[in-house]
Amino acid sequence: MISMAGKKAIVLMIYLVSASVLCRTALAARCTVALTSADLTAVVPEDTSLGNYYLAAVTVPEILDGKELLRATLELNVDVSAREVADYVNDTPLLEVYTLTDNMGAELQPGKFRTPSPMRRNVRVGTDRHVRIDVTEAVREFIRNPSSNHGLVIGSLTNRREGLFTVRPVGGAAATITYYYVNK
Repeated sequence: MISMAGKKAIVLMIYLVSASVLCRTALAARCTVALTSADLTAVVPEDTSLGNYYLAAVTVPEILDGKELLRATLELNVDVSAREVADYVNDTPLLEVYTLTDNMGAELQPGKFRTPSPMRRNVRVGTDRHVRIDVTEAVREFIRNPSSNHGLVIGSLTNRREGLFTVRPVGGAAATITYYYVNK
């Protein structure tokens, strides 16, 4: 059983945490950067077990210098189709995003994917699917260590390679990254 003083301490802690979150949210700002077709390059590999994948050049905006990044979200529209693998068709194939440890080159090189934490999202088969993927940790690494920014690779890249994804530009942008940060 918790004493009255213990209950008051718990309520006070909850209040302080809530106030901290509210203050932080009130100070939050955002910046959206469009990735054009020059920033998002489609690659059609010779390996027919792969579908198209995309190399994304990511430039972290200068406005984030010295700011605390709360979240970064990659948004893109894709057409999605499924591939049969071992007599099975998954109607929500996995779209994967990895940071790269080095410049990619002409062919897909999974050894250059920064692992073990890819950013992933299942996407239902169909046309013009709007997808949001949290890329916060990748961008935080790019901010901490700018020389680690070799961009992102996007597609059905590992596992069963069961999806084919085609990026559909919207309003001149192939994709966007929205950065949410503390505006101090």
